[in-house]
Amino acid sequence: ESSNVSGNATYVRKTSLKDFNPETVFIIPERINYISDLRVSPTSNELHWSIGSNNNVGLYKYQQGISQLVSGVVNAFCFDNNGDYFYANGSNVYNSQGSTIYSGSWGIDMIQYDDISGKLFMAGSGSDRIWDSQGTLLYDSQGYSITDIDIDNGSDEIIFSVGSTVMNIDF
Repeated sequence: ESSNVSGNATYVRKTSLKDFNPETVFIIPERINYISDLRVSPTSNELHWSIGSNNNVGLYKYQQGISQLVSGVVNAFCFDNNGDYFYANGSNVYNSQGSTIYSGSWGIDMIQYDDISGKLFMAGSGSDRIWDSQGTLLYDSQGYSITDIDIDNGSDEIIFSVGSTVMNIDF
């Protein structure tokens, strides 16, 4: 949360949907419009965020202090169920050791990992496509921008927003 996009800090808050009462848990020392992704590790519950533009680009985590995990542009990142992370820079995806595991032709701004299939699912901000780590085009909206993607492992579906609609496709 930030009431000023030019402010030099962003409040991270947590709450329950059952008892909605947001409480500040951390303040990221960066402008909200520079944060490209924000997630919590599924194994350690540590807060991670990425900076895709400005002088402090990279992937960071907070655990009793700020640690930079990746130096360089990180447009998006995700975790597998073991807590290992994958991150996108341009049209490439890297694992937590920094090895390239996918290289494509479209810029990646959204990424999700499916532990069952072992595949990454990707889309680009302003892109009209969703594709997987085998390079298979799964969806083309014919010009409407995809603004977010997620995975429902229970039904093997990708849920995404395109235009003003929420849609789903099987994978």
